[in-house]
Amino acid sequence: MKKTIYLFVLTVITIAAILVGISIHMGGFSLEFFRIGHWFGNVNSGDEISTSANLDEFTTVHLDASALDITLVSGNDFKMEYEGSEKLRPEVNVDQGVLTVEQKASGHLVRSMGGDLVITVPEGTAMDTIEMEVSAGDIEVENILANTVKLEVSAGDIDVVGGSIETIDVDCSAGDVDIEKCEFNNLTTDLSAGDMDVTVTDSVKNYEIEADASLGNVYVDGKKEGASYEQGGSGTKYMKIDVSAGDISIEEDE
Repeated sequence: MKKTIYLFVLTVITIAAILVGISIHMGGFSLEFFRIGHWFGNVNSGDEISTSANLDEFTTVHLDASALDITLVSGNDFKMEYEGSEKLRPEVNVDQGVLTVEQKASGHLVRSMGGDLVITVPEGTAMDTIEMEVSAGDIEVENILANTVKLEVSAGDIDVVGGSIETIDVDCSAGDVDIEKCEFNNLTTDLSAGDMDVTVTDSVKNYEIEADASLGNVYVDGKKEGASYEQGGSGTKYMKIDVSAGDISIEEDE
């Protein structure tokens, strides 16, 4: 019973913190935040648009968005594609090999929320650093080669699929995190409310692991290990996963 009450309180606090954080990120916090109309009132989010553009070559990404679904994927060219509200269209710029994406929304969330941004890099491009921060939306990184990937989401899911990344750093307040068939050496995850699934291409035994699911369970290759699990690795690979409310699953790719 105490665990259930604690989970409920933690969930409420987490959601409240997320909403306040998003409100601040999207134009400032005020008493207007507590009005129902602030979230569900009539909002003119502008015309819906669909646009694309080729980009100059880049190996570093800095992205800061308020309400946007992001996909970073390998393909044929350096390119961006956006679908969504014209008023929420992010600013995209490449300067000296650095791609900067910035979206600063203000006002209401629900009816102006949304938009999809797809960023494509040529297959085989060796990226240096990828940093993405989104207040409300999902992030997907697919078949990317990179040295460091840092992803932060307040409300939304994070998926890293395929590719090869030296270091992955994930911070998610509310949502699920899935690291699937991606070659990596170091993984650090801090997840407040949601499930964490990791499918490694190497043997799980090769990783040093620290996994803690405060209000959940840790599963390693399908075996339930309780609320926490630690093991020493056979090499230099490392996982540190902290989940406050949710389960952790770590398994080898079959």
